Amino acid sequence: MSETIKTKTCPKCKENLLVTEFTKRSAPRTGLRGWCKGCEYKNTKQYRQTTNGKSAIKKYNQSEKGKQNRTLWMQTEKGKQYVSINNKIHRRRYPQKRKAARLVGYAIYIGKLIPQAECRCKCGKQAEHYHHYLGYAPENWLDVVPVCQPCHRKLHLELNKYERTST
Repeated sequence: MSETIKTKTCPKCKENLLVTEFTKRSAPRTGLRGWCKGCEYKNTKQYRQTTNGKSAIKKYNQSEKGKQNRTLWMQTEKGKQYVSINNKIHRRRYPQKRKAARLVGYAIYIGKLIPQAECRCKCGKQAEHYHHYLGYAPENWLDVVPVCQPCHRKLHLELNKYERTST
């Protein structure tokens, strides 16, 4: 009759811990990973800060599996709270953007602007957004062009690159 292991020593932190502090893994004889959960977490966190780690995360997020998992996570309570908190932070940080977007929405409502769903982007795709090409100053709130999501993202990336190099 074999006895089950109740403790194990982590080779990384040299602590003798309960087996519940180790992640399960089928390959080793013990059925547990080598490092404890704390050491695994620290190692993963350090790796994600490296160039290779960042590119691996980006590649995963762009994969079908990554997109599906993100969609599922966003439907959980924790995901909804994350979005809510980030939206509040964004609104506080960029009040002019919010005001400009609301004014554009109102201009569409009263018929001053055509809804973006009826417009085409410069690339030929269906427009999904209006882009404030002159910025978010109050005098420029209605100076907008219809753009699709990919073009809108590119425009903002270019703008951010320009702002970083000019400062």
